[in-house]
Amino acid sequence: MPQSYDSTIFKAGEIKVRETKRGLEFHSFNWQRQRVVHIGTIKGQTYEKQAEILRQPEPSFCLTQSEFGALVDCGAGFIRIIPGDKSRTYSISVQDFKRYATDFHNSGYGPQWRVKLERFSSSSRVAPRNPIVDSPVREIQGSLW
Repeated sequence: MPQSYDSTIFKAGEIKVRETKRGLEFHSFNWQRQRVVHIGTIKGQTYEKQAEILRQPEPSFCLTQSEFGALVDCGAGFIRIIPGDKSRTYSISVQDFKRYATDFHNSGYGPQWRVKLERFSSSSRVAPRNPIVDSPVREIQGSLW
């Protein structure tokens, strides 16, 4: 079912999800570029996106509240972020992101959730997703025996 990505049908903060060969692509209207842009993709259980490290008030990553809600609704278990310079890969489970998230407001993007960089696991390589090596460990409740 084809969808129109004409910017006039987007509400502020609205996320459109489209299924492609690469996975579930997330699209949103970008006010700086004045057009709809691809903001991330769910591949398997991992939401992957490129984003810059927020430097103030401390090094951290942000997701808009609507983006985070959409990735949870689509069943993502992990978030993988690659900075623009592609120097590293940062990963965190969706549960941990939710646990450590604090409110943040950016006038260009609206209400966001911000998580300190120290809460992400980091890898110096940027390569295709390898869930065995690159996924952060999910918290396991209770004993295994």
